[in-house]
Amino acid sequence: SYTYKMDYQNALQTFYDKNITFDIIFLDPPYALNLISDALKKIKEYNLLKPDGVIICEYEQEKIITDFIYEDGLVMSFMDTEPINEGHILLVPKQHYLDADEIPDESLAHLMIVSKKIVAALKEIYHPDGYSIMQNGGEFNDVGHYHMHIFPRYIEDGFGWSYGSEEKAVNAEIAERIRKQLRVDSVVGNIVTVTVDRPLGSYHPEHKDMYYPINYGYVEGVMAPDGEEQDAYILGVDEVVEKFTGKIIAVVHRNDDVEEKWIVAPEGMTFTKEEIREQIHFQEQYFDSKIMM
Repeated sequence: SYTYKMDYQNALQTFYDKNITFDIIFLDPPYALNLISDALKKIKEYNLLKPDGVIICEYEQEKIITDFIYEDGLVMSFMDTEPINEGHILLVPKQHYLDADEIPDESLAHLMIVSKKIVAALKEIYHPDGYSIMQNGGEFNDVGHYHMHIFPRYIEDGFGWSYGSEEKAVNAEIAERIRKQLRVDSVVGNIVTVTVDRPLGSYHPEHKDMYYPINYGYVEGVMAPDGEEQDAYILGVDEVVEKFTGKIIAVVHRNDDVEEKWIVAPEGMTFTKEEIREQIHFQEQYFDSKIMM
């Protein structure tokens, strides 16, 4: 993404000639609506927008975004055309993303740093009673591009949360489900080294009828919920190994045990939940297990 300060016809022709495509296109200059309309046609004709890209322009409602207030290499911000309160600002990344979990940490952190600057400016100008920072994701993102709403707030300004009539549960079980998923998210993708103490082709030291069709071991120095070093299944390795370094691709949570098992595979190799389940069935069949990715 980058900004071109020239007329649409020449700019679009230049991009087409250089085979340049964009994640996001801002129709910025306050030109007449017929020129905006022509630009939209040219963008489609030249295929300048990537398949999942977006055009930030409200031409059909005759609301063209022109009031840009901040721009740097990663983000830009502009006035919301339908403000909740005066000073309502939208802050967006230049690269195309839909939801927060798609955005690289560096860019996401930068969005918050810039939002801090915007809040400080709004406080200085409006002296509000407070402020709101909001972001809607998924089906509730009405623009199709990640954007943050930042606006000053006042007591009795009429804006607030709207709740449905159905009572929502708040309990320890819900909190634990979220904690588990956060634990999974914190380890999946990490590179670890597994020391194999039950190699492929061996039997369980105590349960002699349990055969290991895959390598199984532990990660030294990482303590599991049971107080022992973290156990791990190794997938995608069809020979006996003493140590293996790979990527954690899933976590096996046991509902009827305190243990959790990591699934480790060679970098770049993927498995579905069903494929994982089949390979670890020899042991997990005795537990109420859930594979979390």
